Amino acid sequence: PQSKLRTRRPLEPELLAACSALNDLLISSGETVGHDTCGGSGDIDWSTLCGSSDGISAQQARLKAEAELAMAQAEPMARMQLQIERSILPKSLPNVFQDLSCVSLIELQKVQQDLLDRVKGFNEQLVGCLIERDSLQMEQDSMLVEVEDLTRYDCTIFDNFNKYHFLCEESLQCVKTVKKT
Repeated sequence: PQSKLRTRRPLEPELLAACSALNDLLISSGETVGHDTCGGSGDIDWSTLCGSSDGISAQQARLKAEAELAMAQAEPMARMQLQIERSILPKSLPNVFQDLSCVSLIELQKVQQDLLDRVKGFNEQLVGCLIERDSLQMEQDSMLVEVEDLTRYDCTIFDNFNKYHFLCEESLQCVKTVKKT
């Protein structure tokens, strides 16, 4: 059976129409907003959106108008999207009830038993995979502990080597100073 899940189509034409309506609204107040502020392609002109010349209240009013327009357009756009998705689905689904009414009870029991056997097999396979996953996780954890121990051991050896090297250097310095005197 084919999956009923479908990816959603972007609503770009509807968003562009909403941007045009927003532009019309803002043009009447002497301002404009390009398509790039409403989900179109291109870079956003941040100086237009966040310019200090407008003031915060003007920006807030512009954003409020944009949000109200988007909310007003949301329901019609959702209905349109739903109609498009409904038109994609097949008009008549196969009538399973009529097909099964022609089958004898014994055949239905065989189908049921076959399905139960398949479910049991899948469950056993799932249990095996889960056990293997747990085993691999335990193995990974033990490897991480070993790596941590080796790293700690290497650090200890390196520290001891540095101490030994420092002591040797110090001893050499002492010997050199003794020979000079």
